[in-house]
Amino acid sequence: MKIRPFQPADAPALVELSAWCARGENDFVLNPYWESEDELFAEFERFGIEASEHLLVADSGDGERLGLAGFLRLPKASAAGLFCPIVKRS
Repeated sequence: MKIRPFQPADAPALVELSAWCARGENDFVLNPYWESEDELFAEFERFGIEASEHLLVADSGDGERLGLAGFLRLPKASAAGLFCPIVKRS
């Protein structure tokens, strides 16, 4: 499994994974919880940062996105908020 920076093409799969995890009783996730690609990108735009610099994607190697982890911070800030890591169940 490869861990790599976010790419815009990852957005649909990560939105689906985020929403799926928020629905499960055992996998309840509040952050990140994106219901659309626009919400994903807006989260980073509000902080004035690039998603590709603050979000990591677990990739199976054949293009399947298996998880994510990342953080939000204001530019040049020393403190940040961590995204709850999300991992796709097999």
